[in-house]
Amino acid sequence: MKMKTQLQKCLLIVGLGMLTFINTKAQTTYLNQIVLTTGGAYGNPGNHVKFATYEPTGKVFTVRDSPLGDFSNDIITDSSFAYAHIGRAAGTDVIYKYNLNNYNRVDSIINIAGAKKIVVYKNYLIVGRGYGATANYVEIFNKKNLQATPVYKDVIIPAATSGIVILRDTAYVSFTQNDTGKIAIINLKNTIPSFVRIQAFDTMSSGLGELYTDGKNIFGLSEKYNSNTYAFMYAKVTVFNPIAKTYNRVAVNKANGGIEINGANLYANFGTGLGTFNTTTSAVVNPVFPLSYSDGALDNVNNRFVFQQTDFYSYGRLLITDLSGNRIDSVITDFSGSAVALDYRNLTTKINEVAMVNAIRVYPNPATNFINIDIAVVEEIVQVRIFDITGKELYNLKPTATSIQLPIGDFTNGIYLINLQTKESNIYKKFIKQ
Repeated sequence: MKMKTQLQKCLLIVGLGMLTFINTKAQTTYLNQIVLTTGGAYGNPGNHVKFATYEPTGKVFTVRDSPLGDFSNDIITDSSFAYAHIGRAAGTDVIYKYNLNNYNRVDSIINIAGAKKIVVYKNYLIVGRGYGATANYVEIFNKKNLQATPVYKDVIIPAATSGIVILRDTAYVSFTQNDTGKIAIINLKNTIPSFVRIQAFDTMSSGLGELYTDGKNIFGLSEKYNSNTYAFMYAKVTVFNPIAKTYNRVAVNKANGGIEINGANLYANFGTGLGTFNTTTSAVVNPVFPLSYSDGALDNVNNRFVFQQTDFYSYGRLLITDLSGNRIDSVITDFSGSAVALDYRNLTTKINEVAMVNAIRVYPNPATNFINIDIAVVEEIVQVRIFDITGKELYNLKPTATSIQLPIGDFTNGIYLINLQTKESNIYKKFIKQ
């Protein structure tokens, strides 16, 4: 997104080295950062799941937390918070709620074995449970108090769940029972969620997994494997109209790796890489471009894809491409990464951030022995960090004065980034050590 075009909507008054903005009511969003989790080596004693961020403008990858764990099934963002699943081989899974401004853990759900899918809807945090769970395959929490008793515990669904999608104040949850794909329907309109019914399909929808909606129909991806040999048999897209209670299925080569519906296209792996399923005509383009990925997200603001790639034992990478699959950026991560989400903010926040940038002075630049940081409004800065170009953190402090002087004489000559975390976002300044 080109900030110059956006900022032309605002009146800028420049004076005394400060930048003041008037008419900050614009609601245009921008990508603040990418959030992700990586699983490391499953089952290794002392293995940690890493919760990390990538700031694409400053090109800074930072591990923010490293809790004990073996894998991570999902991560989502909601306003300035992230919810990350931390799976454990012992079954003592955790979901942590992180503040995306300071990256602190602020809440958690503990011992939720088999947590697989996380969805936020209004004040609800909905958790679908899969392998590892033995009952209560859907639990719904008050997102403002995750440690309180769930507001809803499913007692009807008889098997592990896979996908969850919300349409018209209703949750649709996929699962397979007796080789038949099914969807459980849960009413979210009232103070306490309530079970409605189960929609059964047939064996052609066996293995029903990820769910998506275009606002009218629900689209489910399913793959059928032989229960004895585990050999792949067939794949389908199930199209379900919940108002008419009708459905049909469309045969595809594969049906996994779903990302989202954008316009009339459902993006997923339909055979040999990222492809599209037209939600109007059912036409499949396979692939749009060949690519293996463990998870992905569509950045609608910048018209880009964000992928995690890994072989789950030796390498991991965050890859950003354009809509044709051309590489824009990439960064090496830990391996076994299979959950990524996007942290969007509105333009009002960005305008305030630009004003804050101009209220911060870094000098001398280039610097040799010391770097000085002058902060006009110190109470707005939560934390100050310095990173080298590899993302290694060299300083981390909470400012208590309007002027900070840091020794850098031992730094290797080169470019460094200063990260100033405000209550709303992250600000980056560059300096050169020579």
